[in-house]
Amino acid sequence: MKIKSQKLDNGLKIVCAETHGLNKASFTILVKAGSVYENKNNNGIFHLIEHCVFGGSKKYSSGDDIERKLNDLNIIDNVTTDEEFTKYNFSFHAKDSLEVLDFLLEILLNSIFDSCNIKKEKEIISEEIKADKNNNYTIFYSKANEILCKNTPLLFDSIGTKFSLDKLDKDDVIKIYEKYYISNNIVVSYVGSFEFDKILKKLEEYFLEDKNTKLIKYPKFKLVENKNNERHLIKVSDNFNFISLSFPVNYSREGDEDLAYLLKFILDEKLKKVLILKEKISYDAKVNLIEFNNFGILDVNSSFSKINKEKVIKVLEKESSNLIITKEEMNDAKNKIFSIIDFTLDDPADLSEYLAYNFSDGKLRTPEQEKKDLEKITLLKMNNFAKKVLFKNKGYLFFSD
Repeated sequence: MKIKSQKLDNGLKIVCAETHGLNKASFTILVKAGSVYENKNNNGIFHLIEHCVFGGSKKYSSGDDIERKLNDLNIIDNVTTDEEFTKYNFSFHAKDSLEVLDFLLEILLNSIFDSCNIKKEKEIISEEIKADKNNNYTIFYSKANEILCKNTPLLFDSIGTKFSLDKLDKDDVIKIYEKYYISNNIVVSYVGSFEFDKILKKLEEYFLEDKNTKLIKYPKFKLVENKNNERHLIKVSDNFNFISLSFPVNYSREGDEDLAYLLKFILDEKLKKVLILKEKISYDAKVNLIEFNNFGILDVNSSFSKINKEKVIKVLEKESSNLIITKEEMNDAKNKIFSIIDFTLDDPADLSEYLAYNFSDGKLRTPEQEKKDLEKITLLKMNNFAKKVLFKNKGYLFFSD
């Protein structure tokens, strides 16, 4: 597999992996446009734009026209807006690669924001917001974020709020769209049988007139330390029993992201053994790593029965603060990550996403390079990093009652 990347003079980033012998292909277009760039008055605007680009363009005058084209090309789409990016991922038959690229660029770069369509999409998103209000996990983490992410743009949920949506109009949408949907703020990733030069030529045609190379700056912020080691009760519902122990992880040195990723797998396996298999006091236990521009949040969480709440908290705090990693545990975690990378290589949709995110900062790291970087991590470095994250940084403990 050949993987090539290039950054054009106008800032557009392109990365392609040539895969021959596969019928399936995939494009991922990544726009640096998410809720960290929003404020309380326009919160959810990028999510709204994501919805509206499927409502019509210069060539496809309506959402029905776009829907027909999606069906004609048998496109499977996966589109999301999060804190930092809006992602458009299309999977299709490899023979249609250039036609799909034409279509994808048309609807993303030549969108027509009709007032009626904006109103319709706002109503759809309002229903999504209502559904979230009935989700116990969403409520729990929303309230926890008010403490953990206080005075940072991470407080803004990418879905938006009813208050902010009601304030947004056509002019607001077009202004933000024209500012962020520019070459210098976009990554295009392709995995398929077409050569890099053919994809590059098509992209150069579309972005030829785009001279806007103004850089969108990432906002500066940091999470407040939990110096007093406080517990925070999150009231959700009577039958919801859940604990979250969150550790901010600053990526102050090169390679910290890999160490955090490894730590997630090591701690996840350790907690499952203790809480579920040994103590039998938890229905579920898992560790998530939520990553941002220069830091992550390691979230250790568990569901439990009410009578076991204090015991679960005690185990979580003990296992995290006294974690000593063995060589076997570290190697097991590395092998799990290697397996995930191998699965990613086998699926064009996953690989195109992987390459897009990895090239978003302009420095491409291939799957093979990630494996090599992980192999270099020593047990000493892993244990020192775990101690710094889990012991020196006091975690935020949130629990329902």
